[in-house]
Amino acid sequence: MNDNKKSLIFSLLTFAVIGLNSALYAQEADFFDLPLPGPATLQTIDFKNVDFPPLPTLGSENRSGSDSAVLYSHIESLVDIALQSRERNPQRWGNFSGFPEEERVLAYISNQLVAAGVGDIDIRIFDQAPWSLTTQWSIKLSGINGESIELQSAVPMGVGDRSSADPVTAPLIYVGRGLAADLMGRDLAGKIAVIRGEAAPHFYDFPSRESMARLTNAGAIGVIRLWDTPGNMQLQLGNCPEISCFNLGGEDSAFLEAVMVEAATSGKLEELSMTIEMTIEREIRQARNLIGKISGSGDSDENIIILAHTDTWFSGADDNASGIAVMIGLAEYYGAKQPIHDVYFVASPGHHHGAGGSAFLVDNYPDLITNNMLSVNLEHIASIGMARIDANMMDRVRDNYGNLLASLSPTNTDSLWHGVQMSNRTPFLVNAWRQASESNMYSQPANVWEASRFMPGESTSLDIAGAFVVQNVETNHWYHSSGSMPETISPESLKRAFLLYNDFINLADQSSKAEIQAR
Repeated sequence: MNDNKKSLIFSLLTFAVIGLNSALYAQEADFFDLPLPGPATLQTIDFKNVDFPPLPTLGSENRSGSDSAVLYSHIESLVDIALQSRERNPQRWGNFSGFPEEERVLAYISNQLVAAGVGDIDIRIFDQAPWSLTTQWSIKLSGINGESIELQSAVPMGVGDRSSADPVTAPLIYVGRGLAADLMGRDLAGKIAVIRGEAAPHFYDFPSRESMARLTNAGAIGVIRLWDTPGNMQLQLGNCPEISCFNLGGEDSAFLEAVMVEAATSGKLEELSMTIEMTIEREIRQARNLIGKISGSGDSDENIIILAHTDTWFSGADDNASGIAVMIGLAEYYGAKQPIHDVYFVASPGHHHGAGGSAFLVDNYPDLITNNMLSVNLEHIASIGMARIDANMMDRVRDNYGNLLASLSPTNTDSLWHGVQMSNRTPFLVNAWRQASESNMYSQPANVWEASRFMPGESTSLDIAGAFVVQNVETNHWYHSSGSMPETISPESLKRAFLLYNDFINLADQSSKAEIQAR
């Protein structure tokens, strides 16, 4: 290459860099010289370089299926499938039922179950009920001089039964948590309401979750919910069947809040606006349900069902790769040590996207339900515990907008946010669960939640059909978020969960339906 060409290329690159920097400076000037937020992120907390690693499991018994490294490898493989879907659509991604990634997940599970000794694998393809999914969207904040920036972590809430949504451009109004007191005397008509959610040891945040209807009734045409989360994670939480509602990751939330504070302080809040656009697809999609069996050594027709759902929002390491991993481990155990009763393993397309996998099981395998003595639902069960600490007493690191960071710290034990849920709290089930928990030092809430004929999640249809269902669902800081990566699960947590369920199911297997269900 001659010197003239080199000089021309250098000049073009220089002008391009200058132009890019000028555009960024113009954007920052529009937003009060605040640093602009970046793209959506995955997990940003370091779980490995810690002074006190996760606590080991107790006991030296080496059971088939309990190898912690192998259990953890299942999580990594399932998250890899989800991440490949992210490459195809960085907005709407995860192991969704009715999409190509579901077939890959089912193939992986089927291969693992067959290798473990599970026979009679039956994979059924069926039509889901129609459901609506937002597949593309854009959230753009316009500054005081007309420049705009797209907030890339934004993820829409559920859209009900809608098949389309009109674009929205409107001014912003901050209304705290969106409670009745926050709305007193406020004019929300034709505006986009900005509210604050609380990232507690779960992401339900019921006060702000129930604000959507209240804000809609008050005339808001959109809602942006801010979350104080590490990095700029994507989150799918909440439902908004009538207007356009979105969740924002931590960095985008801090930026938007800082911009609104600066605008209000300088008397220019009315000059801010936001444009929301989204594409909704409402379709009947096909889903896949898998069921396999390990035959028991006894002559009873009674059976045990072990169930785990396959679908995820985003990475899904905890919800529900952890449940699938433990189910595969249990299949390996019972494949090596024959149970007394028939044990069925069910991989369900789940409840996140309207698939109704457990309902399909009930409708298409009536004899299985009739003879069922116990069903165990493995649903997000093995994350590392988190603690919210006083960052002011720690390293006092602040983000780009002045907020103290490092308020979330990993602990060296399992997540404590569990709910021991039983469709029927019989003496046998409570005693068996207590025994399994104590023998494996598995921390639990002090009481059992008896569902009173309603079990959430994938247990719902089994419960309604009259099965005795037990689950130990946890909902952690990474619930329905792109932060639910393998790092949030420890191999020790997985092994402890495996040992708990293994002991509990063994106690049931050595009993009968009459003993389990006796009051």
